[in-house]
Amino acid sequence: DDHDPAGPSIFDLALRKTTSLTGPFRYGDIVPFTITVFNQGNTIAREVNVVDYVPAGFTAATGNFAWNIVGNMATTTIAEILPGASVSVTINLTVQPSYSNNNVAWKNEAEIKNALNEDGILVTSDMDSSFDMDPTNDNEPVCDGPDDDEISENGKIPGQDQDDNDVECINVFDLALRKTVVTPPPYSYSQNVRFKIAI
Repeated sequence: DDHDPAGPSIFDLALRKTTSLTGPFRYGDIVPFTITVFNQGNTIAREVNVVDYVPAGFTAATGNFAWNIVGNMATTTIAEILPGASVSVTINLTVQPSYSNNNVAWKNEAEIKNALNEDGILVTSDMDSSFDMDPTNDNEPVCDGPDDDEISENGKIPGQDQDDNDVECINVFDLALRKTVVTPPPYSYSQNVRFKIAI
């Protein structure tokens, strides 16, 4: 009892999103996305709320019992993450056609909404990121880019990644063919008729 160590309490969470499957994918395929939240601080994180933004190229598959899904937004809560530990949750999404914004239609993003510290106080930001439910205000990583799956940068420094959010993209192979007649009618036997094929 001749000494009593003390130090600052550091609350620091990070999120990484991945899928174990490789494409290309087809419509109707079910893709499991794993969201892992890391406790990089030295204090317990409780009631960690995670939001997943379901883009136009997906719809929620059946069996996502841990998730509350309303429209294109899914939320779940991780009860507790000890310092230095991580907890993973999975959401299953079904690939579906998208007829606009195909550059982001199969780009799936998740982020930390908020959490409680070990004293039960609501936390909406940590050492290097700000928590919320707005996918447009983060230093958003590019799929397969240098910040994809990054959990060590300081998002409060311009140009660095906020590690409370992450994206995962899949490749969807989809071709269509249309054939039309170029030569106008009327037609006769032995006549050469031109067709146009567009892919």
